[in-house]
Amino acid sequence: ITYDARMLTGSVASHQKQAFDRSAPPSLDKLLALYQQGLLATNQTIGDMVDSNILLIPKISHHLLDAGGKRIRSLLLLASADLATQLRSDTTPPSDNDTQKIIALSASVELIHTATLLHDDVVDNSTMRRGKPTANQIWDNKLPVLVGDYLFSCAFMLMVTSESLPVLQMLSATSAELAEGEVLQLQYERDPNLSEEIYYQIIHAKTASLFRSASHAGALLAGADNTLQDSLQQFGREFGVLFQLVDDIIDYQSSTDVMGKIAGDDLREGKVTLPLIYLRRHLNDAEKTWLDAVIATPEKIDDETLGKVQKLLQDYDIIAKTCDKAYIHAQRLYDILQTLSDAPTQDKDRRDQIIEALKMTVDFSMTRLS
Repeated sequence: ITYDARMLTGSVASHQKQAFDRSAPPSLDKLLALYQQGLLATNQTIGDMVDSNILLIPKISHHLLDAGGKRIRSLLLLASADLATQLRSDTTPPSDNDTQKIIALSASVELIHTATLLHDDVVDNSTMRRGKPTANQIWDNKLPVLVGDYLFSCAFMLMVTSESLPVLQMLSATSAELAEGEVLQLQYERDPNLSEEIYYQIIHAKTASLFRSASHAGALLAGADNTLQDSLQQFGREFGVLFQLVDDIIDYQSSTDVMGKIAGDDLREGKVTLPLIYLRRHLNDAEKTWLDAVIATPEKIDDETLGKVQKLLQDYDIIAKTCDKAYIHAQRLYDILQTLSDAPTQDKDRRDQIIEALKMTVDFSMTRLS
């Protein structure tokens, strides 16, 4: 997605412009550099868990796992655990056993995420993800659903190794919340009257909940106090909302090659997202009647129809308005990180490295191309 001058209008956006004018392009590089070893161990753990004797299980699992996912949820868990370690009053370094538990949870949240993607692609009848044909397009629906169930089971086996009842309770509740979010989205499928309030309920449940729990789990295992736990789970929740908002924007703005999925998929799947909610508020009666019919019959959408929707979004400056909403959540993330940057620590350099890497990750989420 390209941010032009129109996207930097509005009170929040203008306040945020400086935050995105860094000398280096926003990327995950700093976070990846800090947690390269942890991510390698996470990937190894995932590989071990899906290495079933039933050959189709690892084949279907790796079809998605190896397709270029960024492992952001795992990275946030590792960063939260590290930051909590730096900010707690007890300076005892984590033991090897503590580190193994954190890696197991890092793998667990990624397996939960992958399982939901397999299930979602079946529900949505998606044809492309991360630039590749979806598993349901290759193996039909039955096998991806069952492999998704298997990955959920693997995730829960890894959770148990944390030996933390609060972690188990939290991630179990999150798994239920993920399903609730997907059901709520299906409940309002093809509904042009979806409200902004319900839209946020959906994305809090189906996307932000796992980011929130990943950050919270890392903090819990690292012995963070209640105040720090609250800050880090709030960071995860706000990041998840921002992540989904940007996804919903680029669905109407980017090409298939850039996105790794077909442009306009949300509309073709009958999903009403924030750009459409805002657009309906600006349309005249004739335009609104036409758009409502498009939303209600997504199976009839062709390239010409999508192009007309995109033109209406452009004519009414809707993408810029939706970006302004995303900037609000980005600002909240910066505020949280600013507070954490003032917290006392035994290793100021390490604390600052983590916080700077997280800031760059927020920047990246606003300008990512896939």
